[in-house]
Amino acid sequence: MPKALKQMHYSTPDLPILDLSKHDPNQQRESSTKRGYNYKWQKLRQHFLMMNPLCHDCEAEGRVVAANVVDHIKPHKGDLEIFWDYDNLRALCSSHHNRKTAKYDGGFGNRRQPKTK
Repeated sequence: MPKALKQMHYSTPDLPILDLSKHDPNQQRESSTKRGYNYKWQKLRQHFLMMNPLCHDCEAEGRVVAANVVDHIKPHKGDLEIFWDYDNLRALCSSHHNRKTAKYDGGFGNRRQPKTK
């Protein structure tokens, strides 16, 4: 990333300042398979979306939008009991899932939310 771009800050009136200098393009996550998203997960995801075809959050807003992501309500952080807990899943559209992930995982310049017990 060009040095001048690293030092720039971008913001909009309703969003926090995004400091690009904190972004590490070399930081990589483990593969989805290593994080548990294997064939068994793909089958569960497919079944869950078939049984829950609409975005949970859009429905709460009075809108009808197809879900395409199965979200862990409480982040599993590698805990397989939480990962496979069917009651910890909800169907979301990509837009709502991306917003939730950014808010709680620290994406888009947001701070990570504190861990809850």
